[in-house]
Amino acid sequence: MGIPTQMREAWGEKRRSFFIPSPSEEQRILDSNTSIQEGVREGLKSASVTCVASAVPTVSFLFIS
Repeated sequence: MGIPTQMREAWGEKRRSFFIPSPSEEQRILDSNTSIQEGVREGLKSASVTCVASAVPTVSFLFIS
């Protein structure tokens, strides 16, 4: 699993730039990565709550029958 090394190296070479990013750009990229991680966590939480909420009627039906 994961990204093969050849592809990873090719992408890494594309990302290298002649220009040096300013500190504000670096901070913006860091904030973007942080917000993406927070979004993934919130999505996982809501998916797990939905899974439990949909399983409760099914499980209760099995015990009532």
